[in-house]
Amino acid sequence: MSMQETASGLKIAGADTGIEVKRAVCDICNAGCWADAYVKNGVVVKVEGCKAPGFGSGYLCAKGHASRQYIYHEDRLTVPLRRSGARGGGKFVPVSWEEALSETAERLDGIRKLYGGDSVAFYSGAGGWHQVFLERFAHSFGSVNFGSEGSMSGQAAVIAGKISAGTGAEPDLENAGVLLMWGCNQYSGDVVTEPPALAQKRRGMKIIVVDPRTTVSTYKLGDQHLHIRPGTDAALAHGLARIFIHSRWIDTQFIQEHVYGFPEYASYVERFDLKTVSEITGLPERKIRNAARLIMGNGPLAVWKSDGGITQQKNGMQTCRAIDALCAITGNFDRKGGMLPVGWGSNLNSGAAELDTEGFVLETSPRGARPRIGSRRFPLWAKYAREFQTMDLPRQILSSEPYPVRALCAFGMNAGRFPNNREMYQALGDLDFFVTADLFSTPTTRYADIVFPACSSFERGELRRVGNSLYYTKPVIFPPGEARPDTDIICSLAETLKLGDDVLRGGTDACWARMMRRLPYGIEAVKRSDEPILLPRLRRPEPGEYTSGGFSTPTGKYELKSTVIESCGVRGLLPLPEYVSSLDKADSKEYPFILSVGNRMPFAFHSRMHRVNWLRALRPDAMADMNPSDAEALDLRQGDDMEISTPGGSIRIKANLSISILPGTVHMLPDYEEADVSSIIVSNHLDPYTGYPAFRAMRCAVRRISNGNTL
Repeated sequence: MSMQETASGLKIAGADTGIEVKRAVCDICNAGCWADAYVKNGVVVKVEGCKAPGFGSGYLCAKGHASRQYIYHEDRLTVPLRRSGARGGGKFVPVSWEEALSETAERLDGIRKLYGGDSVAFYSGAGGWHQVFLERFAHSFGSVNFGSEGSMSGQAAVIAGKISAGTGAEPDLENAGVLLMWGCNQYSGDVVTEPPALAQKRRGMKIIVVDPRTTVSTYKLGDQHLHIRPGTDAALAHGLARIFIHSRWIDTQFIQEHVYGFPEYASYVERFDLKTVSEITGLPERKIRNAARLIMGNGPLAVWKSDGGITQQKNGMQTCRAIDALCAITGNFDRKGGMLPVGWGSNLNSGAAELDTEGFVLETSPRGARPRIGSRRFPLWAKYAREFQTMDLPRQILSSEPYPVRALCAFGMNAGRFPNNREMYQALGDLDFFVTADLFSTPTTRYADIVFPACSSFERGELRRVGNSLYYTKPVIFPPGEARPDTDIICSLAETLKLGDDVLRGGTDACWARMMRRLPYGIEAVKRSDEPILLPRLRRPEPGEYTSGGFSTPTGKYELKSTVIESCGVRGLLPLPEYVSSLDKADSKEYPFILSVGNRMPFAFHSRMHRVNWLRALRPDAMADMNPSDAEALDLRQGDDMEISTPGGSIRIKANLSISILPGTVHMLPDYEEADVSSIIVSNHLDPYTGYPAFRAMRCAVRRISNGNTL
């Protein structure tokens, strides 16, 4: 074999192999890691982590390494499609872009004239790089009803911060003495290199991991692991607060000057003695006591919590407030080494200017619009979120209350993710018109009247933040067939509808230019540059600066007792961050296990990777994780078929036995089509404060299946 043949076989870049290395970004999950795409004759032949300085350290997770199999998957959409059969049947005929855009514009405009602009809802799925484009489009169309995947993941933690402190906050890892790492595994999420906490652990920072599973983080990062029962986090937080108060490890001056509602809060947490907390959480009393001692002996205290894992509980938003309160009462909010406020005033903690995405969206907000979907049911969400609560979308489509919603325009929608997704699919079938854009044919696209084929991040250009710089990615390959970037589809639809929005109708670059209007350079300069262009520097706020100016809350203080919740007029919502069981009301004897759906795995991200063979080979079967002791009691062995049932139904799945799982609990990934766990989650198992689905804690029963029959 010649050297050239060897090099070609090893996919080494060079003139002799004809392989070029082009910089790309992986957008399979929300991390947005940079990649080196090895391209030959217009085809990606290999993907590695980007080795260029400032673009990462050359690493990718399993998902990123499977990018080639992802972008060339057999289910990729390549041409616009029009439905030719019944909704959900998946029968389509190819049409031209002109036909698809014209029919979509005609149908949307007709529904707007008949029912009003708000009768058309717009939805952006997970990782929506195009989200602000679609939100502006919705407003320019005349609809207040823009929603996103954020209404079931992430934003509830932001709302918790705004209710208590008027702002979000992030841990000052470089100066923290002890870190409470709550519900997050830094080795299995968005981090593909050395976790940020590891370097700080080496310098002496102590780490307590609170997690219902044993993970790589609990072994490699945790000085202590609190193996907590799912959905009981607020009880643990209150138990720690009680110890801090009794031990006088609180900042009395900070509380007197900057905290509202402490007497009521202190009285409430008095209920959470060690015995009570142990009974609720399943933690031994000594472990709770030892954790408190480790914190009190190693301040300042910072918290890094999982926004998804914590908020996807029936008491999720209040649980976030309960955890955040630990730093407030100990004076570790807006303090060096504690929690630093983010995104307030004109200065951001990044120390660099930002794109004006908020102004880009808000300048087209419709006037005199009706309340967003879910506003009456979830008024706190409506007050703080700039979008409708999608968990109320199927109800409003099917009931037309308080007004009809008759069309849906979606980009990257996963209807299967909704609890009791049968109701969501029924709602899609009930619409007068449903149009969606996607990379793949999915169970959701099968319900659409028109389907637009979208580009992957390897096939489009987009403006990206790289540290404190801006960079414009270039397509590394041509799109498959007639696929187009999501933003081009949105702008083309704006032009076809003749919306009164010259920016959107001007195309994607005109929109980027609008967002960059505060910067000293424009989109063309960034597109011409092969390297990132530095953003203007802003002064970083000093610790304590936000507090000294007064908190952005009604009282001007950190609110342990929320005046907003107190005055919202909704019965049953509590102003203190009280502990309420996140489990549903099903009979604990009939459903003795706790089911938690949504845990992270390096090879999976929602529904996106289940059909990618490379990654599916790592776990070929749909499986649920459970403790071997529970399996033994049920006569289950590794790989056995079993049934998981809830009051909403049952699914068949294989058993994966793992000592990392707490006895009495069952954990599984979402979005298996052959084991559709969302279909058995009841639709009203929601956080009453935010509307978030309580995926992480619900009651279930587990039974072994033998010869096709349940035992």
